[in-house]
Amino acid sequence: MPFEKEDRIRQSTVSEVRRFFRSASERDWDGIVPPFIDWGRLHDCDGFTVAEYQGEVIGAIATSSRGMDGSSLPTIANVYVMREFCKKGVGFRLLLEALQRLLATGSPKAFCKAITKAMVNSIEKLPPDLKERLEYAVELNEDRPEVWASREETKGLD
Repeated sequence: MPFEKEDRIRQSTVSEVRRFFRSASERDWDGIVPPFIDWGRLHDCDGFTVAEYQGEVIGAIATSSRGMDGSSLPTIANVYVMREFCKKGVGFRLLLEALQRLLATGSPKAFCKAITKAMVNSIEKLPPDLKERLEYAVELNEDRPEVWASREETKGLD
């Protein structure tokens, strides 16, 4: 049966997300570490969520309740979905879950730096009540050849 949706989205640990990002770097990027799976950023994060399909982690998102990327607001730090599961809404559902979790702590807003067109598209799809509570900056890295050198297509988030 072809993939339609992840089996579940669940809370995770920094160790599991770090392993997933390393695996994604090897599988999808020939060992290059693009900014959106930079596991070095995870030491500033305290929230971790993964999407699973048939017992395998296929996507992950990391957040910081203390803020990052020049913002003191709770922040969406990293999000990535394995190439073969892109364009299926997995990244959007991870973003939605993480944003709802960050806002449930009482913060009026959250922050995200969108560095891919796919992330911008996911933000645009958010329900209006959540989108208005997300401050975001767009700093696309898709035109930087050194970021995309190992991959012919610029997929990774959906």
